[in-house]
Amino acid sequence: MQVLCGQCGQSIVVEDAQAGSLVACPRCQNQVQVPRLDEVEAVLNGDDSTLGLGDSDEGFAGMAKQAMSRKIQVACGKCGRTLTVSARMAGRKARCPACNTQILIPYPDEGQDDAALERLTKRNHRPHNEPPPQPHEHHAQPASDAQAMSQDDQEPVAAVPVKSDSLETLVAAAAALDSAANQQSVAQDVPADLAEAVADVAAERRTRISRKMRGWMFYVALGCAAGIAIGLGIYLVLALLAPPPPGTTEVAHVPPDPSPQTGPAPHPAPTTKKGAPTQPVIPPPATPKISVVTAELKDFGAGGYFPARPGHVFWEVTAALKAGDKPLSFYNYGKTATLTTASGTYESLGSPPDSPALPVPSRREVVSLAGSQGRQISLLFQVPISDKQGTLKVASLPEAPVQPAPVQAPTSLAGTYPEASPRNLRPLLRDPVMAAIQAAPAHQIVLKDAQASGLEVSIPAAAVSGSAQAGPDGMYQAVLRNGKDELKCALRPMVDGRGVILYLSDQPFHQLTYARPGRPKPQPRPQPPKPKPPATTSGKAQPAPPVQTQPQTAPTGPGTLFDDPNTAGRPASRPAGESHLPVLPPKDPPPTPTLPRDHGHRTIFDH
Repeated sequence: MQVLCGQCGQSIVVEDAQAGSLVACPRCQNQVQVPRLDEVEAVLNGDDSTLGLGDSDEGFAGMAKQAMSRKIQVACGKCGRTLTVSARMAGRKARCPACNTQILIPYPDEGQDDAALERLTKRNHRPHNEPPPQPHEHHAQPASDAQAMSQDDQEPVAAVPVKSDSLETLVAAAAALDSAANQQSVAQDVPADLAEAVADVAAERRTRISRKMRGWMFYVALGCAAGIAIGLGIYLVLALLAPPPPGTTEVAHVPPDPSPQTGPAPHPAPTTKKGAPTQPVIPPPATPKISVVTAELKDFGAGGYFPARPGHVFWEVTAALKAGDKPLSFYNYGKTATLTTASGTYESLGSPPDSPALPVPSRREVVSLAGSQGRQISLLFQVPISDKQGTLKVASLPEAPVQPAPVQAPTSLAGTYPEASPRNLRPLLRDPVMAAIQAAPAHQIVLKDAQASGLEVSIPAAAVSGSAQAGPDGMYQAVLRNGKDELKCALRPMVDGRGVILYLSDQPFHQLTYARPGRPKPQPRPQPPKPKPPATTSGKAQPAPPVQTQPQTAPTGPGTLFDDPNTAGRPASRPAGESHLPVLPPKDPPPTPTLPRDHGHRTIFDH
């Protein structure tokens, strides 16, 4: 069977033969009474009166059982209901279940703990030379002996365990002291020396708290005084350094100097008008503005590449922008910059590229303006030829009207036009007519007037010929033949009227440009006025030597779209004032860079 130790709660396994004897606990060495077999059977049958455990519980288990079994009765001061709570709730607050009022649970009556208080008092007043009592061994008593004991002998044993330093003893003493203090009956229930000791401890505690409060209040007062002193000092310093109010400045009188003034009279000091100061003038808020500076029509997007689609032309619009009070940032392409004409709304392609040598249609970037900042930007739009005017809208700026300068169309396209570089052809065209034209480098196209507003078209170097009929928007629908092969294409005159663009297809890089050679020869730069000749010793002026100029002819050969207007017509001599310097011969125009095998008319896509 198994037996629990009443001292430490250890479970002990014993043999049935040890029933009714004492065994030692293996943990605390406490002597544990093993119940008899008949007592075990009685417990199993529901009768535990024969065990006598109520009087034999000792140690921690006994103290816990006694503490848990004690009850306190308290009456609610509001509704009068009597409540029964455990002794563990002493000194705490509970809530009445009837009226929901908080009740302070008092400690148990001090009459129940007189024996414990008496033992505590005797132990505190034990002489110094007297050794403390040693705890004696506890032996379980039979049930018959426990019943034979008188009530007076059993009460101390049941109320206070045998161990002198148990938790129940301390709790009982504290309860007695607290109850006596509350009822002003310390002299009757508690010994005088113990009450005096408790009073001394309470007084010392109050003195310690009072000292702490005084120290804390001293530091608080010291901090407040320091703050007031610092604030007063700052106020005095600011009052001394602050300028006097207007109109109260006193100027010390300086007596005039009796000595005569030799220099100019002193300038009188400006007089200030006394009165209320004038309010500052706040400028009005800046408003965003936009204005169109120029609007030009162009056939190509950049450097001769990317010609406009058939029936369309490029508008290069230069506008002056100014932001308002808030900064402005937008893209120079897409929906943030649009041009609205009679045929629809067209988004910006970007700005014209800076380097025409790179085959890019436009330059895309972000335009940022600070508050009240101005800037000029150029935008590129692809618009039908039939549109003559429109409205520009950029970001949140107001709209601005756009109207390019009108271009007069040529009356006749008849003539011979050499091919101009660069070629807008992709390599290895598969169509027989396209391949024949692509294989003929530096060729010419011949246009002749025909009946019914038509043209006869021929490319002798490629053995291609055909005809073209006038269509809408200045376009010509052409049919070219090379032997038995036939190609439908389009022909359009350029904006400036000095060339044509041949569209072999609507796809990109299927166009050829033909233009008349060169541009009008530029005039020489104006000569500066002749300086007067220096006078000689004889008093007669010598005539200045004549200015020698050498005419410079325009370059010959196939024309290009982008000739430099300053390559011809420059004077080859110095002005009259620099006649003593040697005259350098005019420089020959730089040769046109050519590529091998095709006379300079191949593109980056040809191999």
